[in-house]
Order: sequence, then C-alpha cells, then structure tokens
Amino acid sequence: MTSAAEWKERALAITNRYLDGQESFEVAARKLADMLREERAQRPAVGPLIRSPDGRNLVQTPGLSTFIRSQTPETRANSSLPEPEPTAQERDEDERAQRLWDEARRLDVEDLK
Repeated sequence: MTSAAEWKERALAITNRYLDGQESFEVAARKLADMLREERAQRPAVGPLIRSPDGRNLVQTPGLSTFIRSQTPETRANSSLPEPEPTAQERDEDERAQRLWDEARRLDVEDLK
C-alpha cells in the first residue's frame, strides 16, 4: 500500500507534467483516474453500519460545527492566517489543475458504472 505522501507526490508529478505541457489533458486525466481507482482498491472493505434499535447509527462522526465549537479562541486565531493574493498565472494554473482533477474524478466514476 502506498503512503499518503507517496500518493500525493505521484499526483503532483502528473499534474505538474500537464501544467508544464509535457503531457496532454487526456493522458494526465487518465493517469490520475487510474491512481484514484488504485487507491480505492487498496482501502479495506467497509462493513454495514451498526444501528441501534431506534435506527440511528451507533458510531457517529462529529460534524464540522462540533469541531469548530471545540476550538479555543487562540486556535481559531492561529488557523486563519491571511494568504497573499494569487497572481493571474497562478489562478490560471489552479483552474487548469482543477479541470484536470474534475475530469479524472469523472473518468473514475464513469468506470464504476
């Protein structure tokens, strides 16, 4: 099983080759879709949810609001640092990368059907 860091490194390499013009959109999207499929195949199978007699899940994950409420004022202050405005080139690359990943996810889901 590949680690999260290795997976991220491979994904970034494919994305960067596309952004640099070394690979076409179609080839890069197909490679990313293959990676998504490989990652899903390596995940352990999830069993059925265990429910209480009233039909509620016994194991519940806390929502985002629970997490936010659990943060102290100091933690909230440290977690919202302002980011510099991206340049036009960075915005263009972000949009291109987003379209690439959207297509990879679409291909991945299409193959599940």
